[in-house]
Amino acid sequence: MKRFISLALACLMLVCFVGCDKEEVNYSFKSGEVGFSVHHDADAVIEKLGDPIDLVETPSCGGGEEPDREYTYAGFKFNTVNENGLNKIVKIVLTDDSVSTPEGISIGSSRDEVIAAYGESFTENASGALTYTDGTTKLMIGIKDGAVSAIHYVQE
Repeated sequence: MKRFISLALACLMLVCFVGCDKEEVNYSFKSGEVGFSVHHDADAVIEKLGDPIDLVETPSCGGGEEPDREYTYAGFKFNTVNENGLNKIVKIVLTDDSVSTPEGISIGSSRDEVIAAYGESFTENASGALTYTDGTTKLMIGIKDGAVSAIHYVQE
């Protein structure tokens, strides 16, 4: 009986650890004292950030009743979808050089600064955009003429 209970507990712990890996989020953005990432509950983030400058609602791309939303703040915006009743952040976009990533990268930073901040473990597409993947988050950094032109956090 002790063996069965030990085996059951070990299986339960394994399931918990595997479940945690699916929700792992590493790359995040910080506005003032409010840190957040894709996968987070937008309503909790909005409560801390305050009302957005702009809010655009569009019909759900997944066919749900709740609309998809884009919230705009000074220097960044984020998009959400309704997932099981949760207003879930699926993309964060830095829109100008007034904000930066926690690692100090902003629109206008050099490609060399990006690699110094995030390392060499990236994929690069034909247009020169660098994509870093960490956990369930992709950090996509557009490069034009040697400088950062776009920064997007997206769910993998």
